[in-house]
Amino acid sequence: MAENIATVVDWFGPYTRSEAPKHAGEWGLRGLYAAVGHKLVGTRGPRKLLYVGISENVAARLASSHHKHNEIEHAKIWLGEVSVPGIPGKRTQKTNPHFASAEWALVYFLKPPLNTKKTVGAPNSSCVLLNRWWDYNSATGEYTSKDRPSAGWADIVEYDAFRRTANLIWLGRKAKVKQIDF
Repeated sequence: MAENIATVVDWFGPYTRSEAPKHAGEWGLRGLYAAVGHKLVGTRGPRKLLYVGISENVAARLASSHHKHNEIEHAKIWLGEVSVPGIPGKRTQKTNPHFASAEWALVYFLKPPLNTKKTVGAPNSSCVLLNRWWDYNSATGEYTSKDRPSAGWADIVEYDAFRRTANLIWLGRKAKVKQIDF
């Protein structure tokens, strides 16, 4: 049976396209990044989660000409720091399984429209993913909790690979649970 993976992703932002590589580089960040904005030119309304990516070097990935950035208007970039317990021993995969599981769960269940990979099949392993959002207050030098950047971005993604069910959970005043059965 597949292992269970519990992951916390602390999302920092929002940053502009030009700010994001600098901030990711300051932290030496490897992990996730997400783009929130409008997909089509002239689209109005609230920004939506459009793309989730993973990289061993987020700063370099965002500094390059990313193939999906040209499809996003008014983009705000969020940098995802993945908090997981260390896995002892030699790495058998290029990417830490917690990072990969977090990206796969976000892409598969939240369906950002610009992601084309990891959208067809559910993750191989059961997982619980907790998203938290943070904003840097330059006046105090502290990070403060922030509301999710897009209404469609769930606070918790819970997936049971054995039972083939998932729950998307939004916390707060408008708390709700969306159950998905396969």
